[in-house]
Amino acid sequence: MVDRAQAAMTRSWMNPRRVAILLTLGFTMVWALAELLVVQLHHRYSLVQVESIRFATQFVLLLLVARPRTTGQVARLWHSRRPALQVLRGLALLGLPFGFASAVYSGVSIPVALVGLWCAPLFTVALAALVLREQVQVRMWLAALAGMVAALLLIAPPGPIEPADLIMPMLSGLSLALFLVLSRTLGDESVQTGLLFVATVGLLVLLPFVAGKWVQPGIRDGLVLLVVALLGTLALWLIDLALRYGKASEVASLLYVHVLVMHWMPPLWHGQTPSWRLLLATSLMGMLVLALWWSKERQLREAMA
Repeated sequence: MVDRAQAAMTRSWMNPRRVAILLTLGFTMVWALAELLVVQLHHRYSLVQVESIRFATQFVLLLLVARPRTTGQVARLWHSRRPALQVLRGLALLGLPFGFASAVYSGVSIPVALVGLWCAPLFTVALAALVLREQVQVRMWLAALAGMVAALLLIAPPGPIEPADLIMPMLSGLSLALFLVLSRTLGDESVQTGLLFVATVGLLVLLPFVAGKWVQPGIRDGLVLLVVALLGTLALWLIDLALRYGKASEVASLLYVHVLVMHWMPPLWHGQTPSWRLLLATSLMGMLVLALWWSKERQLREAMA
């Protein structure tokens, strides 16, 4: 029997789908801010070091919040009915930055690498239909395609693009899509457990490589690295919650707002006039968000499925 409070929430102005939209928008903004800080550091510190600090901070933060006092309490923090999927989810998250970085370090231009990465929402919609058995309406495919068009306007990749240059970027996009689908699949388990698995998997994979790439940060850089880690944890928490309220296929197209935020920050910071591409992409994404916000309400059973 559907809970009356949840049913009332679905009929109200702030229903679960709209909560998912707000959480996803929050995720895109926090993620963008974290990336802008990482850009300030990437010439001095390796991606392995930045990610290791992020996972270590996330790990310690979660333990501090939980404050386990006994060995049994510590063990329960990792209790999962599907630990293999939790581990795979952690590996998928690692694949996102390292697939992208591998492409760039091999000589692929950043715009081309971003084209592959931002196929992720389309991959997510496809996986949601195939793996999660979500009933993906045509409008969700159109929303993802509209977001892709807006992203391409801003990324402006040079052409023609060699197919081989897209292999690693596409793997990066597929990693993000897999992470989102697995997050939705594991939505009935504790958010804290999921974040602990992500941090633990990340540390186990990266720690063997940290020693040879470690650069001792100063106080200023250390604080920036800590802020990046805290923002990364907050971003994962937001997207985990979003995928508990909304379907993966509905959340996917909103991820393109991240590209929009990244391109708005420099002109706002420097007081520059935004380009026509940025204004056009903003209009397109704005219409997309409003269309999702005001789309016809569904029954609670479908919204929470």
